[in-house]
Amino acid sequence: MAAPLTKVALTVGFSGLAGSSCFGVWKALTRSSIISIKEKVLASYKNDFSKFLSLEDTNWDAIQAEYEKSESSHKPIENGKLVTKEELPSWCAKAIDSPFDEKDTITLNVVLRWCYLNTNSFDQQAQELNKVLHGDKTGGEAASWQNAWENVYKVYKDQEQWKISDGESNLNLDDKTNGGKSLQSWCSSKSSVTMFSHEAKVTFPKFEKFCLKNRS
Repeated sequence: MAAPLTKVALTVGFSGLAGSSCFGVWKALTRSSIISIKEKVLASYKNDFSKFLSLEDTNWDAIQAEYEKSESSHKPIENGKLVTKEELPSWCAKAIDSPFDEKDTITLNVVLRWCYLNTNSFDQQAQELNKVLHGDKTGGEAASWQNAWENVYKVYKDQEQWKISDGESNLNLDDKTNGGKSLQSWCSSKSSVTMFSHEAKVTFPKFEKFCLKNRS
C-alpha cells in the first residue's frame, strides 16, 4: 500500500513543483514584458540623429518656443490640463520612464514629437549627412548657385511636392541668373532652421535636394 501512496505523493509533489515553476516563469515573463516608453522608442523608432534631452539641455528654450506655437492637439494633457511649455521638460522626463501601453498611442506620439528630438539645425544636419551647400551663403561665385538652379531646381519647380513657395519670386521664373541668386538666398535663410521645428518635415527634404551636394 505504501508504494502506490508514495507514487501518488510523488506525482502530486512533482505536479505542484511544476505548477509552482510555471507560475514563477509566468511572473518573470510578465515582468519582462513591461517596458518603458523610452525603451519602446529606442526599440522601434531609434535613429542616428534624435536623442532624449536632459532637464538641463540648452535646447529646451527653442523647443519650448516651438511648442508654444503648436496646436493643442499635438500637446500632452496632465490632470485634465494641457501641459504648459514650462512644464514640458519635466513632463517628458516622467513620461519616458512610464510603462508603455500599446493602446495609448497618444502618449507615444507626443513623446516622439516633443521628447525624442533631433536638435540639429539644417546646417548641422547637412554636416551629419556629409553634405555641403552648393556655394557661399552670401556673395561668392554665382555660377555654383546658377548651376544648382538650372540643373536641379528647375527640373522640379513645377511639381507641387517640390516647389518652393516661400522664396523670392525669381526662384520660380525661367532666368538662371536671378534664379540662382534666389536659390542662394532661400538656402541661406533656411540653414539655421531646426530639425524639430514644425516646418522641417516639409522644408528639409527640399533643402537637402536643392541646396546641398555631397562633400568632395
